[in-house]
Amino acid sequence: MKSPKILIILISVVSAVAFLAWLFIESSKPLPGEKIDANCDNFTDFSKIENINKSDKCRAHIPDNTIVNYSTNPPTLGPHSASWITKGFYEEPRHDGNLVHSMEHGYVIVWYDCTKPVISFQLPVFKTVYAHEEEATGDVQPTNMTAGSEGLAHIKLSDMPKSFSDGSCDVLKNQIKSYIEKNNHKLIGMPRAGMDSPLILTAWGRILKLNSFKEDQIKGFVNTFRDNGPEATVEP
Repeated sequence: MKSPKILIILISVVSAVAFLAWLFIESSKPLPGEKIDANCDNFTDFSKIENINKSDKCRAHIPDNTIVNYSTNPPTLGPHSASWITKGFYEEPRHDGNLVHSMEHGYVIVWYDCTKPVISFQLPVFKTVYAHEEEATGDVQPTNMTAGSEGLAHIKLSDMPKSFSDGSCDVLKNQIKSYIEKNNHKLIGMPRAGMDSPLILTAWGRILKLNSFKEDQIKGFVNTFRDNGPEATVEP
């Protein structure tokens, strides 16, 4: 019969091996979403912009309303405005330049497109709910922002596709809003027409496309990339 000391040693060794195996498996798992590698040289005409640091063009601050051709829709990185959007759920879209700056600070943005079909589970079968397919309209207006704030909407809710306001998208919107309220740190819910999925998460250099509100995947993405932007900031 083995002595208690030997049993304790054996248990400790087995536990240590099991922990190392778990650690190896976890570290070998791919990160959630798709990594975006972009050459930002051609995102905008930098020759027309004065007094900016062009050593890292993906992180350059540019004047508000500068036209930028981001490599993804919605954007994940690139030159951006000096001001950023703070946490919260939004009914009206904010400017990409401000939102990209938020992601540089480690924010995660949950974008929702009410014009796209959402696959929702309703017992006993799956049901596809189709929204309207109108196109968004609206003129880009100056933001006049300084530092971080809620910013100014560049499209009013009344000018957006009706599916954003007629109640057909309320389930998805309420799911996003509730999640943000429960996880109230560096999270933004943002409407956006014209995406190729009804729900897309972005962080700096990372994107995850979903066809419905999948909390486990959302949680994994948020926990991995929130507060993980190239510029560390202390914000509520």
